[in-house]
Amino acid sequence: MPSTFYNKSTAQQNAFSSRYLCLLISCLCLGSISTSANAQSPEIVYSMAYATVGNNLYVQGGSLDTSLKSVNQLSSLDITQNWNVSTPPWKSLNVGSGSELAPFDVAHSMIASKDQQSLILLGTATLNSTLNISTYNIAGNSWSEPNSMSLPNVTQDLSGLAAAADPNTGLIYIPGGGNEGQNMMEYNPSTGASQLLPMPAEYTGKSVRYFTTVWSTQRNSILLYGGFYNSSGVDVAIANVYEYPPSTASWSVISLV
Repeated sequence: MPSTFYNKSTAQQNAFSSRYLCLLISCLCLGSISTSANAQSPEIVYSMAYATVGNNLYVQGGSLDTSLKSVNQLSSLDITQNWNVSTPPWKSLNVGSGSELAPFDVAHSMIASKDQQSLILLGTATLNSTLNISTYNIAGNSWSEPNSMSLPNVTQDLSGLAAAADPNTGLIYIPGGGNEGQNMMEYNPSTGASQLLPMPAEYTGKSVRYFTTVWSTQRNSILLYGGFYNSSGVDVAIANVYEYPPSTASWSVISLV
């Protein structure tokens, strides 16, 4: 059943500027073309998950701005072909059924597998301290039954946590994914194993949400930008860009000057 998403905060809406800036930094600025509509176009949403595999952009889930309800949709767009901006050739894909149903989720992440054959969706972690991980097989246009991964010390829903993957190893990194945002989680989709890693000091103890996380092929590192945390009822933004090379397992600030 569709879930109703009530946490439509200023921080969540403003997070788009953070996400697009970091995508520009990593030369992956592709997500802003999903605004027009035709018979096959996805419903216009915000906080959807997206990823590129080969020539295709994939968009999944998100929330309807008019009703605040999350939607279960998966669409693809060939970004190498020309199209009329009013009628982009979106292709609707299978959303599964029964126990193999695509998630109704918002402010989540979608990651391409190391072999580029699957899309891995990291859903919102819930109060029961589990994270549902769904996998979509691209060639088969099919979904697998979600796996549930235990998360330590989760006392609130973990939406707005953007993940990134190291294409060299296939490991997925989820900043803020452990101990109330104190740690970054490293997840191995091949084995299901995970471990907790440190976060930048500016993020610890604040439960930061709606930041952007991408992998930089040029730098062989994770880039972490922005995000918001609540301080006495006020959303406070983080402005620095941080870098985490798995080879050094340490964070540093990137100078943009």
